[in-house]
Amino acid sequence: MKTIFEEIENKTSFNFFYNNTLIDVSKKVSLNVENKELNKILSKLLRKTKIDYRFFKDQIVLFPKNNTSVVAMIDEILVESENVDKKEASIENIKSKIDIAIQDLISGVVSDDSGPLPGVSVIIKGTSKGTETDFDGKYSIDANVGDVLQFSFVGMKTIERTVGQTNIINVGFSLI
Repeated sequence: MKTIFEEIENKTSFNFFYNNTLIDVSKKVSLNVENKELNKILSKLLRKTKIDYRFFKDQIVLFPKNNTSVVAMIDEILVESENVDKKEASIENIKSKIDIAIQDLISGVVSDDSGPLPGVSVIIKGTSKGTETDFDGKYSIDANVGDVLQFSFVGMKTIERTVGQTNIINVGFSLI
């Protein structure tokens, strides 16, 4: 995918913006398009991935698909940027805000003895803020250092992990 992103950057005025820890662009893909709208090209390219995107000025912001907290953060930053003066709405300022927002994202894989676990509930203890693992057992959630993540799954004992300095928390379940 990275090669296709570079090709798009070379042939358009757009640049891609993403966090390497959340977005894996190393996947090998083949795409053959001519005279198509960029939006349609990206939709086709990213259709079977876990990557979503938003356009902002001359940037294409990539982020994890189906992660409501990330989408909400990015949308909030982009809407806020539309309502401020040009100096504050500079691309570098927007990139910085998005980067800061994404820094608080905790991600990982939840598994058991037989492999990844889809559908595990991941909630910040004491709040209603949460997500669930995808088909590959992966999750990401906006959390701060000191927050306690609760991982729960039917038939398994709930596991709690405190967010520290690392942005990756992998969890292994065992039968009760």
